[in-house]
Amino acid sequence: MTPAPSPEYRERISVLLVEDNNGDARIVQEALGESSRVHFKLDRADRLASATARLARETFDVILLDLTLPDSWGLDSFLKIREVAPQTPVMVLTGHDDETLGLMAVQQGAQEYLVKGQASGPLIVRCLRYALQRHRMQEDLRGLSLTDDQTGLFNRRGFTILSRQLLKLCIRMDRPLVLLFLDLENLPAIQASPGGAAAGDEALRQV
Repeated sequence: MTPAPSPEYRERISVLLVEDNNGDARIVQEALGESSRVHFKLDRADRLASATARLARETFDVILLDLTLPDSWGLDSFLKIREVAPQTPVMVLTGHDDETLGLMAVQQGAQEYLVKGQASGPLIVRCLRYALQRHRMQEDLRGLSLTDDQTGLFNRRGFTILSRQLLKLCIRMDRPLVLLFLDLENLPAIQASPGGAAAGDEALRQV
């Protein structure tokens, strides 16, 4: 039998739990506290407004989101969280009669969903770890396929995908979208000069 790793070598994962029900929050807290392989730093918000306020000033490794909150309900809760923390993986919690809602959230970009009352402690821990690992792998692949090697900027494919996502989000949230177009004068001349390719890339990066 493989011994559990000592505390100083345990993986550390910060979690923001967005849950208004004290009983459900206690179940999650106990489940995370029992993990011998991962040290979970758990913070809790009981309203969507307080969660978005924290996410505006703090970062977390993963978000565990109840889709039924006093100030927000359903898929709109997930979309608002994604708006303020687009780079943070989200796992959603649903009720017995809202499993379809969980599937819809996954289709919109959530990493996983769990049905309350059906998730054991080890399952919650395992799903959180898998959600984080899957998100990291997706981000690595996304970076390789959507960015330019020379400048680190989005390439044409990356810009197209990102702009479509932002447009859908703005329509859904009834928000305006602004596109700023910049034209770099004399860039061809810079690129044609000795050492100009590197100088041209640096100019693009700085802009």
